[in-house]
Amino acid sequence: MFDLETGNNKCIRIIKGITNIEDICAGDDGNLWLATLGTGVCRYNPVTDEKHFYTTSSGLSNNTTYSILKDKKGNIWVSTNYGISVINPESGLIRVFSENDGLRIHEFNSDAAWETDDGMFLFGGVGGAVEFDPEQLLGNQVVAHQNHIIIKELEVSAKRKILDIPVYKADTVILDKGENNFHISFVIPDYRDPEKIRYRYRIGPEPETWYYTDHSDRNINFSNMLPGWHTLEIQSTDIVGEWGNPRIITLFLRPHFYQTLFFRISLPLTIVLFFGLISFMFFNYYHHREQQKRDMLRHQALRAQMNPHFIFNALNSINYFISNNDRLSANRYISDFSKLIRNVLNNMNEDYVRLGAELDSVEEYLKIEHLRFGDKFDYTINIDPLINPDTVIVSPGLIQPFVENAIWHGVMGLVGRKGNITISLKKKDNNILCTVEDDGVGRLRSEAMKDRSLPRKSKGISLAMERLRIINNLRSVNYRIRITDLHPDLHDKGTRVEIDMPVIA
Repeated sequence: MFDLETGNNKCIRIIKGITNIEDICAGDDGNLWLATLGTGVCRYNPVTDEKHFYTTSSGLSNNTTYSILKDKKGNIWVSTNYGISVINPESGLIRVFSENDGLRIHEFNSDAAWETDDGMFLFGGVGGAVEFDPEQLLGNQVVAHQNHIIIKELEVSAKRKILDIPVYKADTVILDKGENNFHISFVIPDYRDPEKIRYRYRIGPEPETWYYTDHSDRNINFSNMLPGWHTLEIQSTDIVGEWGNPRIITLFLRPHFYQTLFFRISLPLTIVLFFGLISFMFFNYYHHREQQKRDMLRHQALRAQMNPHFIFNALNSINYFISNNDRLSANRYISDFSKLIRNVLNNMNEDYVRLGAELDSVEEYLKIEHLRFGDKFDYTINIDPLINPDTVIVSPGLIQPFVENAIWHGVMGLVGRKGNITISLKKKDNNILCTVEDDGVGRLRSEAMKDRSLPRKSKGISLAMERLRIINNLRSVNYRIRITDLHPDLHDKGTRVEIDMPVIA
């Protein structure tokens, strides 16, 4: 392993997936700087595992790097296969020193770098070694160039574009319809070290859109440009590697008719209107079909509410009281039974009724069943004080099927104790949440204990769910019916049913 304290330059060959490592040093910012064979210099953060590579496209003299030294200001000096490069860790700018700067050799070797006690740097290579003071070398920077970038030529679809004024003087270029593929060449004249200049360009203000090139390729090609205004900015580096010297050109590409704002607005609007008309016609048809289904379900629910099995049992109960000369109970039963039938007939012929009328129907049903099976269960109805049953309008027939299910498939299966059924109504936003709870045997035991003499699952439950689905479609809402165990950890698990009651304001 590499020892940063002793400065041992015998580093490992692979670090976190980075191969062909020749040298390594620690930067002032806690990062490691790695010289590699073929992939340039890598700045590696051992804490976050983040890697950033500096290559020839970034301004490095060569991607084959050998040795790394850090000067007192934190700059990273690296010997390469073609000269020496110095990287500024803060700005990321790179300056290259080659034979044009007086460097006697340009090809260096591995494990051939040293910093003397007086701060001098030594790099060994093919043909000898070089020694220099990094501070003095960086201090002898020449003044940045004053020559500006000149646009040499503008071509559209491989043909020279003739403008009203010379292209090198133009600040704004107007392109005709379809001229969305163009080529621009540029140059900085009379610069003494053109091979050291790097260029970058972009269309648009985002800094991440820069494209980089060097003196060997001073050409810009753009294709499939969108119509409208565009700003082309070209920058170059000076002798010390600082970006500047901008050349800005405004380009305007005339659109075809189908690329105009009017066309782009009118076409979608026409499509929206067309599909809107189709949707309106379909909605009317769908609404009519749903209305027919609602009428059909209303009559089905009416028949299911007073199923023949329940009526037969009620009449048997009346006969039982009469045969036992219990006229008082018989009269009460007949009175409650008649009220229940009247309420159901009145409610189920309407799409919406008062909450009070719906609760009267449920309570009459509970009274009749309690009169028959008073030894099996007791019941309670709780109403939120914020709810006024005489003013709230709800969809009828949604509660009774679940109350019936709680009696026959919940508390009727209990042995040795009496069950309890609780009906609670609470205000929920602009709607009402109705909860039907029983402490009976629960759904699984009820299924296992099912007696064929008992009524099967009420059709009213499936009809109530179907009616709620239709209401959701018509009103674009999401009313739901949720059925869960009341006491999951107990033997008699019980059942809780939560019903979102559709309300009309």
